[in-house]
Amino acid sequence: MKIQIQQRGGFAGVTYTLVDVDSDDADPAQAVELERLAHQVESAASRNAKPDNPGADFLTYDITLQEGDRSRTVTVVDDDSPSMVQVRSVLEQISTLARSVN
Repeated sequence: MKIQIQQRGGFAGVTYTLVDVDSDDADPAQAVELERLAHQVESAASRNAKPDNPGADFLTYDITLQEGDRSRTVTVVDDDSPSMVQVRSVLEQISTLARSVN
């Protein structure tokens, strides 16, 4: 599974790629954990629906998961709501694990 997480927005309005990793490049235990976390963040992000008109300075995360020829992207706006706590936590875990793979 390929996992890409991009962050955009904020005061500068810049887009950063926070994570760009392929679980095939990880050892088997890391690959399983990356895929588990990817599904977890996808689920959590889906529950935190993107507001119709988010503030311009809010951070937005585009989470793209690609398995074979199937790709899907979930977009979540960090509006500092309580539901974002889980999303941020899982994004951080994925970023940490991805750094050890790359």
